[in-house]
Amino acid sequence: MQNPHIASNIPDSNISDTIVQAANSGVPVYRIGDGSGPVTVICAGVHGDQLVPTVAAMDLIDYLDGRKIRGTVYIIPFASPQAVSENTKLTNGVNLNTVADEEGTVSNLIVDFAISHNATAVGDFHETEVGKNPGITTIMCSQVPTYGSYMLARDMSELTLDTTFTYTLAGIAYDGAIEDECNLAGTPAVTPLVVVGDHGQVSQAAVRESYDQMLAMLIANGNLDYDDAYLKLANSDIDGF
Repeated sequence: MQNPHIASNIPDSNISDTIVQAANSGVPVYRIGDGSGPVTVICAGVHGDQLVPTVAAMDLIDYLDGRKIRGTVYIIPFASPQAVSENTKLTNGVNLNTVADEEGTVSNLIVDFAISHNATAVGDFHETEVGKNPGITTIMCSQVPTYGSYMLARDMSELTLDTTFTYTLAGIAYDGAIEDECNLAGTPAVTPLVVVGDHGQVSQAAVRESYDQMLAMLIANGNLDYDDAYLKLANSDIDGF
């Protein structure tokens, strides 16, 4: 996977090298924990030109690697390695944010992955440009049919001080999005977004905001807490599909 903006901004570490190499042959999935709950799935890079969440996800992996957590965390930093490498929104002309309900698409595989691994919280992390919809740093969620989506966004926003953008029904405004398809299936999911000037670039300030949103999700879902010294080692692995 070749993207100079990614290469120059992700941690210089063995785990970063391993994940980037894995992205050359598929969608890498970083796992830490023993498979028990609470289970959090974090993904980024559904739109390949939204580089900030992918860098934040790699920062999070670097932070978690070898640390003790509760439950299990799965991180998919490059949902579309091809699009991220090409720095393009679409993957072979397809908007992955609209086809999570279509069998065989990468976004559908991510939804299936989250459900089959008993996820109790799913975050599909994105950017939004100034002047676009929603155009602000926020956490999107819905109330029906999975009220846990709203509760997750609420708990995260109390930590990040971000606003929440709440839809009454899932699957209406963003039919085929990962968040919506998870919520329609009963798995609580949110779409956190950070505002950027332009897609295809990396703003370290925005990376920090996205990273903080990810940490807030792990705290809200019970994987991390403020009082844990994180001194014990935990096993981690790289998988993929």
